[in-house]
Amino acid sequence: MNSKTEKTHRQSKKSIVVFSLASFLNDFGSDIIYPIWPVFVTALPGVNMTVLGLIDGLGEAIVSISQAGSGYYLTD
Repeated sequence: MNSKTEKTHRQSKKSIVVFSLASFLNDFGSDIIYPIWPVFVTALPGVNMTVLGLIDGLGEAIVSISQAGSGYYLTD
């Protein structure tokens, strides 16, 4: 391999490691916060389980709509 190809290979490998680490940390962080989320939200004044359900449902709706929109966009 010439030096330019080796440099590109090293940069690609470094990018893969960085993106893998970022993905792992993002997944790890969401797995840690998921069980604590209801306790945190319901501890706020004036927030009950109904509000928690609305917030959670809104989040799920946003994910579903964005998945549908991106799927539609990518298939065209």
